[in-house]
Parts: sequence; C-alpha cells; structure tokens
Amino acid sequence: MSKEINSVVYGIAPWSDDLFQASSDFERGRTDAEHLKQVFADDDFLYESTILAAGIDYAGRSKGPDQLDYLRGIAQVSSGLGGDVAVAPVTRWFDRNTFYRQPQITEGFAFDPSADSQLLEPERHRELTGDKKRVVTLLSPIAFSELVDQSGDLTKAEIEQRVDEVYSDILDYFATTNKADQILLHDPYSAYEQRTPEENQTIIDRLSRFVLRHQLDIGVYFSNGNASEIIAAAINSGLAVNRVGCDVTETPVNELPNLNGREFIAGVINADNTLEQTDEDVISIVDNLVEKTKVKTLYVTHTTDLEHVPYEHALQKIRQLGRVTRLLKGANK
Repeated sequence: MSKEINSVVYGIAPWSDDLFQASSDFERGRTDAEHLKQVFADDDFLYESTILAAGIDYAGRSKGPDQLDYLRGIAQVSSGLGGDVAVAPVTRWFDRNTFYRQPQITEGFAFDPSADSQLLEPERHRELTGDKKRVVTLLSPIAFSELVDQSGDLTKAEIEQRVDEVYSDILDYFATTNKADQILLHDPYSAYEQRTPEENQTIIDRLSRFVLRHQLDIGVYFSNGNASEIIAAAINSGLAVNRVGCDVTETPVNELPNLNGREFIAGVINADNTLEQTDEDVISIVDNLVEKTKVKTLYVTHTTDLEHVPYEHALQKIRQLGRVTRLLKGANK
C-alpha cells in the first residue's frame, strides 16, 4: 500500500454523563456556573488528551457550551434568525435518538464575526493538541438549508441563497484569520435518501458555486447512507474541493468511482452505535478501498459524529482510529 495516510477526528464531540448531569443541575439551580465550567473543563481535557495520545493527525474541536449541534453553532455566529434558537422546537435528527433545535431563517440572516463562539475560535484546542492540524467542521450548506425551519416567509430558494451567503462569509473569516488548516463540510443529508441523477447534480452544482469563491483547503464528507452516486457526481463534475469522502461501511466500495490521484476521506470507524470492530476488520476495509479505487491520499476517520455514542465509547473509537492508522502507516513503508 503506497499511499499517504492520515487520521482525522472531526465534528461534534459527545458529553460525558457527569457533564450532562452538571448541565441539568445548573439549569435547575442546583449548582453554580463555576461548577459547570469545571466539569466541562475536565470533560474537555480528557477528550483532547485522548486525541493527543492516539496520535491523531488532524483534529477538530467542536465541543463546548455553545456547540450542542451543528445548526446552533451557525446560529450563534449569525444574526437575523426568527426567535431564539435555544428555545426553538426540538426536532429528531433523521432517524437517530438525538435531537436538535430548528432555527428559522429570516430576511436579515447574516454572519456576525464579533460573536464569542467556539466555532470561530478553533485554535483554543492547541493548548492540548499542540501543532496538530486544525479541522473546522461545518454542516454543509446543503444540509443546513434543508434542516432549518422552512415555515417562515422566505421561499426555499431564498433560504438557500441566504445560507450560502452566510457560509461564504464564514469561510472568508477562516481564510483571513488563518484559524483552520482544513474545513470539512459534513453532509448527512444528501445520501440519506436515494436521489435522481438530476437531484445529485443540482446538489453538486450548488456546492461548486459555493466552494469556488474561497482559497481554502476544503473537504466534503457524505454520511448517513450510500453516497456512491453523489460521490460519482462530484468526481465527474470536477467539484473544486481538495477531497471528498463518505462512510464506506454504508457505501459499497465497488460502487465508488475510480479515485486515481485523488484525496479521499474514508469513514471506517463505526460511530453510529457502540458495536466494536476489530482492527483487522477496519484494515481490511481500507485495503479493499485502496485496491478498488486507486486513491492517492487517504484520510481515515469515524463514520459520523462521535456525539452519537456514549462518551467512553467515543474515546475508545478515537484510540482505535489512532491505532489502526499507525498500523496502516507501518504497512505503507
């Protein structure tokens, strides 16, 4: 296997039982803000220390009091929302046992770079992870547009336009502040249902218009279903991103297009539930992917956000990701 191989931890981190309890106690007036802050710091330290000890190559830090879900992270760096997203209606996240609050986009939806938000300060995690490459994970603008509350006055096309404008401003922020080495657009929406070739092409065309505006290292990762057709549409259309990828435990490798000379993000560590994989099984998936697709550079990661599994299991999966990547790099020499 003569390929460059990297490990990536992206997306939203889970909360421990202790942090959930402290947050609940704080909301009910049974503890103070200082205690909640300390429990969060302890939680955060163990999570970041696990990433460091595992030898992860690229690490994101989407964990904090203001980063409870993807939509809220964007909402808290924006103005012009219909009401307070913190008390917006609770909606199930696809078919999972997790939920999010739906923001409503209005005419005045705009990026607010003055917001004191974890999303805009990803370098805070460097205190623990040192010179690790920094990955900022954003819900893709495609998914954001589909998952917001669409019952307001704006049409779907108007919502998409305003979402793209806000995302464009966010990427400009990262381009000018140098606060991220990579941007990962995570899309759990586009592969969720089987779509027509025309629908897939519409999604790719919109992403193309969006990413062409920015000189950033950008990847697009599709989870939550078989992404072979939309990956093919991205490759065939020449989507101008540095890399694409998907959950290859749900996407049959033999259905992926030829990736010769390309960079690919391979979701191989199961983060959908607590089921454990052997290192040998994970390595077999990667070997098969490389053989079938002829990929040039591989970014090995978890299949979806680690918030979908309990805290201790998430730490185990980070350790396995680091361990498997070291084995793959050893075989690559």
